[in-house]
Amino acid sequence: MDKYLIYALVDPVDNNIKYIGRSSNGISRPKWHLASHTYETSHLRVHRWIKGIVSKGLTPSIQILESWDQISSKDLSLAEIKWINVYKPLGRLHNLTDGGDGTSGRTISEKHRKRIIESNHTRKISIDTIQKMSDSAKKRSKHKPKKIVVLSDGREYVGLSAAAIALGCSASHVSLMIKHRLCYDGYTASFK
Repeated sequence: MDKYLIYALVDPVDNNIKYIGRSSNGISRPKWHLASHTYETSHLRVHRWIKGIVSKGLTPSIQILESWDQISSKDLSLAEIKWINVYKPLGRLHNLTDGGDGTSGRTISEKHRKRIIESNHTRKISIDTIQKMSDSAKKRSKHKPKKIVVLSDGREYVGLSAAAIALGCSASHVSLMIKHRLCYDGYTASFK
């Protein structure tokens, strides 16, 4: 199977595509969405949808829309944008953005926008609390030594980001691998 994919998650109730994504790790990335640790703890729209489908005893299917043995990251992003643009007008996708790496296309409802504004206006923070928040942020920003991430094949990387680059996934995926002792693309990871 090809390593680079544009995939869709398909609703088993109405057979409509509900989410489009890209993967540089073959089928592992779409399967990650369907893993219970992902949708049970996430508040993303796509994961809430999956949780609802699973609660009915069903599972979304994975449909490969396009695949390649080799493709640049930029072209993979452009392909994802293209496929989202094809399916977005046909029905409700659960994608938050128009695809690619950015947040283009993400919309916040007027109701949600007003709640954010209201909560910021009614929030009262004392000068003492502001000082504590500032001190805490300063402590966090000091250069802490990064943790060493060790993959199951013995390779070591300084920090989650370096391990993520080697695996072709995000740092948050590596963090989840370590926290939940998960296998990703045939690898496990731990801190040294």
